[in-house]
Amino acid sequence: MSSDTSGVSEPDGLRTPSNLLGYMPQRSTGLKLLLVCGLALLMAIPALFVYSVIYDRSSRADNAIRQVSERYGGQQTAMGPVLVVPFEREITNTEGRVVTQQSALTIYPDTGNAVIALRTERKSSGIHEVPIYDASVSFNSTLNPERIWENLPSNARVNWTDARIYVGLSDTRAAREQTIVEIDGEERLVEPMLNQSDERNYSRHTQTLLAARIPELDSTQAPISLKASLRFSGAEKISISPFARTTNIEIKGDWDDPKFEGGYQQRSYTGGGEGEGFGANWTIPYEARGIPGVQTSPTGYNAITARGNTVDVRLVMNATPYQSVQRALKYGVMFIGFVFLAYFLFEIVSQHRAHPAQYVLVGLSQSVFYLLLLALSEQSGFDVAFLIAAVMTVGMTSAYAMTVFRSRVYGLRALGIFTAVYALIYALMRLEDYALLMGAFASFAAIGFTMYMTRNINWYGQRDLAAA
Repeated sequence: MSSDTSGVSEPDGLRTPSNLLGYMPQRSTGLKLLLVCGLALLMAIPALFVYSVIYDRSSRADNAIRQVSERYGGQQTAMGPVLVVPFEREITNTEGRVVTQQSALTIYPDTGNAVIALRTERKSSGIHEVPIYDASVSFNSTLNPERIWENLPSNARVNWTDARIYVGLSDTRAAREQTIVEIDGEERLVEPMLNQSDERNYSRHTQTLLAARIPELDSTQAPISLKASLRFSGAEKISISPFARTTNIEIKGDWDDPKFEGGYQQRSYTGGGEGEGFGANWTIPYEARGIPGVQTSPTGYNAITARGNTVDVRLVMNATPYQSVQRALKYGVMFIGFVFLAYFLFEIVSQHRAHPAQYVLVGLSQSVFYLLLLALSEQSGFDVAFLIAAVMTVGMTSAYAMTVFRSRVYGLRALGIFTAVYALIYALMRLEDYALLMGAFASFAAIGFTMYMTRNINWYGQRDLAAA
């Protein structure tokens, strides 16, 4: 005997898996959109691998550039002539004992001029280029020896035989000619100062010192004319210290577009056109320098060569491809989302389904685009590399769209949309100050267009749950 249960609803606890299918949305557009969004976020993982490749290539480039730079002296800082007068005096220490203290006066010229001429060229290490220069530097200054007597402690005993005129250079191994120091028109022998424990050889941090003796200071009160000439090589950047109370600096070179750094603004600048070279002048008054004209320290000159206290000229090369590709990757997830969104809308309009695996393949092609961009930009520059990589990627993904959605029309639509997407990427790279504004409006427009195109979509699927 059987019972009729056709009019009785099945209790929830007795529903079988096969019956549950009747309550689940079939071919749900909403679930598909969520899946597409999740896949777009997952595509950030391949982008992280591209980041690691960029870091590795950038480190290799830095090492290659550093090796070339060091062979030519690196980033050089030149210091004009200053006077160092050693003395000793008796002081009482904390234990109440009288001891002899060794010290020195560092005296800067009252006025000084520096004229620098640069001849530049490019040296290569593999695919990387480094700007190097040959610098001829002339210092001309006037020093007042009366400042010695004005600043010596009352009980000081001066060691006149060890008084020296110092000039400095970051790396004297890059010197091209003998350094010449003239005192009142008389050339003096220049000696390197070693960093030893001898009290006559003072330690230095950023400079290799060259010194000329000037023992006649004890018998003169007249202003002293000081001149120095250096010729040396360097790479990437040259810095000149304001060695006098008031310093005038003039730098000329054949590099077209240098970058001026350091703590002082140039007074005038000429050049900037292709093949014109450049010329620039600085006047640094005593107040702007911010360093006393006399220091009771044997290493006081280190203050004028410290970072921010020098006039710097950097020989600017084209931006490295690593920085440009890294900036492009910052927007990688957003642009992968744009491409996925286009495929999703094609699904809705064409009624042809795209499998999640096909979305993954499209996303991977976007990640490989950045690898192509990096590899090509190392060889041909960023602009050409972007054009080639974008044409390859847009062509492939557009042809794939034509195959997936079985229509040449969708291939052409994809070609237009993806071309616009990559044009936007390029614009964001070149208009960095407006990148956030452009990216925000592009995202807003993409979401708005999607909302419009899907306004009549049944997000729950083809089967109406209410009727289930």
